[in-house]
Amino acid sequence: MSNPQINSEFQPELNDSVPRQDLTSLKFWLLDGDATPWKSVAVNCVAILIPPLAIGLAFGMIAGIGAFMGAFPGTMGARRAGVFYTAPFVLLAVIAGYFTLHHEAWAPAIGAGLAMVAGLAGRRGISMPAIISMVVWTIYTGSILPVDKDLVIAAAQIAGLAWSLTIIRLFGGGGDETDSKPSRAYALIFGALFAVGIAFATWVGQNLLSGHGFWFPLCLAILSLPPHTRYFTRAAKRVIGTAIGCGLAYLIGSMALPPMLVAAIAITGFVFTQRYIPKTQIFGSASITLAIILIVSEHSPLKQLAVARLVDFAAGAGLAALLAGCGVALLYVSDKEALRALQQH
Repeated sequence: MSNPQINSEFQPELNDSVPRQDLTSLKFWLLDGDATPWKSVAVNCVAILIPPLAIGLAFGMIAGIGAFMGAFPGTMGARRAGVFYTAPFVLLAVIAGYFTLHHEAWAPAIGAGLAMVAGLAGRRGISMPAIISMVVWTIYTGSILPVDKDLVIAAAQIAGLAWSLTIIRLFGGGGDETDSKPSRAYALIFGALFAVGIAFATWVGQNLLSGHGFWFPLCLAILSLPPHTRYFTRAAKRVIGTAIGCGLAYLIGSMALPPMLVAAIAITGFVFTQRYIPKTQIFGSASITLAIILIVSEHSPLKQLAVARLVDFAAGAGLAALLAGCGVALLYVSDKEALRALQQH
């Protein structure tokens, strides 16, 4: 027998839920909301791009990557949940990354622990900074970060974080947006399933995927970013956008463009992401995928990277769908009203 008190907790979400969407509508797939104001885009770009460019030029490319790994989650987390909640999660990811570099065999367990922390954070409605920090932590599980540069990477990551939080605090007005009540009800189940998934994806990436195996857990983390309402349609849009981005990267790789032009395209793609990903997840996902592949292509052939990322993302999408299905089944048994609100709102 259902509990009326539990059901009433989600009544506001059920009353305010949006009508069922027409999945055959082109507008449903292409438009999600409003574009980010250009002022916010400029602030985000200053917060995210200045640290890797400055630190990279001064101390080398590895330090620049570390700075980006601090500035990116710092900016995106603070934009949603605020500076106060973002800093601890990114610092935790820095510590976890340091241990991951030195103890690769522990990576699946470390990832599982971070995922459970994300679930607990989701219970408080602040899952965004926890999961976006996990996105950059997955890079530590690959082979592109040298162990002998551990302190350089950590210092650059902390510097990038400090810069980004300062810029957002001064000019961006860090947000106070929290997860919806249905997402909070789902948070602990999500955390447990996410822990299993990230541990599995990390192990597979390390042992079965060569070179850039970190993309498998990275893709799972990206697909797990909030909001978790209407999860399957949001994930489908991100997968479609990633496929488009990989296709564009493959075409650019076939043209043998000058490195400076490739870098300009990557920066343009990043700016496009900041502007339009709230408005259209498909093209926002396409632009960030294109930017990431173009940046990493300095170490690997561009066309091969595009194909490899597409395969890894398909695998991550399949695993995310399986875990989400398990979560839906558990909610169906334990709290149908929370499941209904999660699907509709």
